[in-house]
Amino acid sequence: MCSCSNLIFSSIYEHFLTALGGLVAVPLILAKVVCLQHDVLTQGYLISTIFFISGICMLLQVFLGVRLPVLRGGAFTFVVTSLAMLSLPTWNCPEWTLNASQVNTNSPKFTEKWQKRIREGGLGVNKAFQALKNCSM
Repeated sequence: MCSCSNLIFSSIYEHFLTALGGLVAVPLILAKVVCLQHDVLTQGYLISTIFFISGICMLLQVFLGVRLPVLRGGAFTFVVTSLAMLSLPTWNCPEWTLNASQVNTNSPKFTEKWQKRIREGGLGVNKAFQALKNCSM
């Protein structure tokens, strides 16, 4: 017979694996339009940030929300609008970011380029709208 702890562990493991796709996929999909296709370290930072924020959201759900350990991943709702906004001609990646041999991931110019795209290119606006929508639920 299966013990209760094994059942709980398998349920948590299944929930984590289901959320894992959303947690990892959103930064990897958006990496190219944010000019990060050659910077694996920063992609890792974005993925770890989503894991961290999802953990905070889960703790808020446990202590203040419905009291269930709900692991919320990244939402695919705004991926399409972010891709559309960042594919406009004003937000095209510079030519030097498309060639891996020309990208110096430690340069302040490169860092400012992708951070500006996240701040002003619709990703920040989309995420703020998503946060307001989630607070109203």
